[in-house]
Amino acid sequence: MRLLVLGGTGYLSALVAREALARGHSVACVTRGRGGRLPDGVDALVWDRLVPAPDDVRAALADLAPEIVIDVVTTPLAVRNALDALASSAPGAHWTYVSSVSVYADHSAPTGTATPRHAPLPDALAPPATAAEYGGMKAASEDAVRERPGAEPAGTLVVRPGLLGGPGDETGRLAYWPAHALAAATDGDPRLLVPGDPEARAQVLDARDLATFLVDSAEARRTGTLDAVGTPTAWADVVAALEHAVGTRLDARRRSDSELLAADVRPWAGPRSLPMWLGGDADLAGMQRWPGEEAIAAGLAPRPLAATLADVAAWLRAAPGAAVTGLTRAEELAVLDAGTG
Repeated sequence: MRLLVLGGTGYLSALVAREALARGHSVACVTRGRGGRLPDGVDALVWDRLVPAPDDVRAALADLAPEIVIDVVTTPLAVRNALDALASSAPGAHWTYVSSVSVYADHSAPTGTATPRHAPLPDALAPPATAAEYGGMKAASEDAVRERPGAEPAGTLVVRPGLLGGPGDETGRLAYWPAHALAAATDGDPRLLVPGDPEARAQVLDARDLATFLVDSAEARRTGTLDAVGTPTAWADVVAALEHAVGTRLDARRRSDSELLAADVRPWAGPRSLPMWLGGDADLAGMQRWPGEEAIAAGLAPRPLAATLADVAAWLRAAPGAAVTGLTRAEELAVLDAGTG
């Protein structure tokens, strides 16, 4: 197949390109040409999709004549410009749009694709200022892809992933955990700060499994809307997986939501955060328990989180300067020293 990836140097889009190449497909990637390295064997097309496609780009797309398009971008304007540029050169192309579970306006319960979306924001530009704005931009991009001319016979698949992770992911949310476990295994202090709510879960989909599923779905010209998420995993099992990944026992120190907040620990991601912890926010109670049975029935095969953590730990050993978000090790130990137990 002739497959066009709109992106290619980003984490997920590069994985998709590599997966498609490994299967013998002809792969081209559209990038802005501002950095990053495309996988070997990919045909590159430089175009900033925030501006309409110039004539040379349109001619190149006509020569490519892609049968399959996979798009991961957030900004609706970029999606619309791509749809316009490909309208004549690839009118029958199957289109997969990678959205996000952040399109949902309510995460208080794990209600899946029946959950109402955020209001679409077709004119918003990246970077989004809030989670709601991000969700609204993804919703508008979904609509643009579904409503393109010829969408009905060509086929459209919208995939809404949850949190992704794996080797090479420098957002650092998942990597925080093996990074701190490795530190605890080597700095003489085996303590590890973990969320204390026994009902809390960690839910991460290995991005390599999503890439495989996206290419599988493109080959099958699958249609519809699917949530692609990992398996909800208890934090006790996360700690056990980290111990296996780093090869030593860890002293898991649990802190309640209120204790963490009182210590100025922030949820989810960013400076001084405990990544993947939701902060006890009832409005997000379903976010790390999101259902994904429909995608699994369609062929998504999430590997256990323990396997991903082991691979991330190995990657961090080989790339010790990789970016990790969240508390520094010193901040983590200070929080533990200030508490009890």
